[in-house]
Amino acid sequence: MAKKKEPITEHNIRQIHALILRTIDDENAGRYRSVRVRIAGTTYIPPEAVFVPSLMQEMVTWLDSPEAEELHPVERAAMAHFRLAHIHPFVDGNGRTARLLMNLVLMREGYPPAVIRLERRPQYYKALKLADGGEMTPFVTLVAEEVERSLEVWLEMAGVK
Repeated sequence: MAKKKEPITEHNIRQIHALILRTIDDENAGRYRSVRVRIAGTTYIPPEAVFVPSLMQEMVTWLDSPEAEELHPVERAAMAHFRLAHIHPFVDGNGRTARLLMNLVLMREGYPPAVIRLERRPQYYKALKLADGGEMTPFVTLVAEEVERSLEVWLEMAGVK
């Protein structure tokens, strides 16, 4: 998928999710949720399941829009992550799917993946909470820092740095 240039579709996102949950929860792998969910450790309440298909269609339409294309690729990738996590379309695996979607967007633009390290997990969750409240800058900044860190690692491994 990273080498393709056609738009990312709902089907692609469901494929990513299916890979994540394969053998863990085959019944729900690649399927939008049909029940209300809660996110542990947060007060955010995701949209009702009935709205998930239309919200996902809106998200992939946005991802391929001129508005999204005008954003810096790192910002667009962070926004794609946030939008997917905010919709929370699956019963489980939303964060993992959102991070893989973010990295798919980054890699398509020639950037290394952003790996949210375990020690940055508290900052990651805090930045997502702020984004839920409309403040995107901390989340985009965190993603940019992790992309930069990955690039430094890649350059060091290549003997360039």
